[in-house]
Amino acid sequence: MLEHRYGLTVLNSREQARGVRGLEPAEIETTRRTGAPEPVRHTLERKVRAAATVSKTEAEFVRRIRADGVLIRPRYDRGTTGTVVGYSVAAAPTRGDRATGTAPVWFGGGRLSKDLTLPRLRDEWDTSAPANEAASQEWRAARQRSAVTVGDGRERAGLDPALFARAAADMDRWNTYLASVPTSDRAQWTRAAGRASGVFAAWSARIESTPGPLAAASASLAQSAQTPAHTRGEGAGARMTAAAGAALVLLQATTTDPTAAMALLLHQLMRTLDAVAATHRAAGEADRAAQLVAVRTRHLDGLHACLANPMTAASAFDVRPAQRPEVRPDRVDGRNEEQRVANVVAAQSPLHPGEAGGQRHVALPDPAGREATGPGGPVSSPGTARRARPDHDRER
Repeated sequence: MLEHRYGLTVLNSREQARGVRGLEPAEIETTRRTGAPEPVRHTLERKVRAAATVSKTEAEFVRRIRADGVLIRPRYDRGTTGTVVGYSVAAAPTRGDRATGTAPVWFGGGRLSKDLTLPRLRDEWDTSAPANEAASQEWRAARQRSAVTVGDGRERAGLDPALFARAAADMDRWNTYLASVPTSDRAQWTRAAGRASGVFAAWSARIESTPGPLAAASASLAQSAQTPAHTRGEGAGARMTAAAGAALVLLQATTTDPTAAMALLLHQLMRTLDAVAATHRAAGEADRAAQLVAVRTRHLDGLHACLANPMTAASAFDVRPAQRPEVRPDRVDGRNEEQRVANVVAAQSPLHPGEAGGQRHVALPDPAGREATGPGGPVSSPGTARRARPDHDRER
């Protein structure tokens, strides 16, 4: 590692191969040009994570992704057209994309997040022979852009809102179980962080029209779920079904009206976040722990207080213009708009220790291609980063 060779400080995330992929210049430019609230890769990652967490089988996962308006295609083992070893997703083309002939940009599961590769996801699903055959049929349908093979799957069912209380009780029991897991058991804690991230992702998908506190919590916990893509946990998921049940209720309850049970469920999810932070702290990863705590303080404490108060619960998820101002791309200087996009991206990430006032400013690459420097050090320039390429992205 270069840092060791030259006596430089090594980030824990890099030392342990737990880092997340940064945005490429093309992604930032597309976000700026379209005026989207976040880069499409972040949106896809959250949708895939929510669908993966709530699904019991691979076939259900494929159906949920397609029902969410996301393009998905299988990646077959080399030399075969029957053994699926990976997948790629892309945002459905807009009317403007179709008019200009713009091809979808595909992201493999490993490009979205290291814990979203197909082998990792299969660790959480039913892999019996009937389930595998059903998955094969759904992959063929997705590849051919034909109708799903099951029209009345569990993803179509509405759930009784009374199940929020049961989900909160299940998460309480899960948190009790996590308290018994040694902090040295990296496999279980990594998996728990990923499942908790999926619950927040499912809730965000159901209730947030633009990325908000729930999306921010999902993104931060997802960072704690990162391990090298070639590694696998061993038997760590036996007690992880509580997270899947909670995600299912959040995604498919017949109403999204705030209730006291919702506040209880959020409280339990915050307990899980705190437990993951404590595990990082015990492992000497103080920065990662501080980032999780900052997300709780900045994004979740206020939301929980609103949900728990009958006088404010109804407006707990309201999007206030002062928090996320709408900026019309055709009325803004290009450079300033690019900076706004970068800051929106940063706002969804946890604060690093020492950042004041809950504000982050991201240094952008210099237009001339020179290296730009931000508060944390050098920032990659457009000349050194690979651009996203349509139809050429593979899962890694």
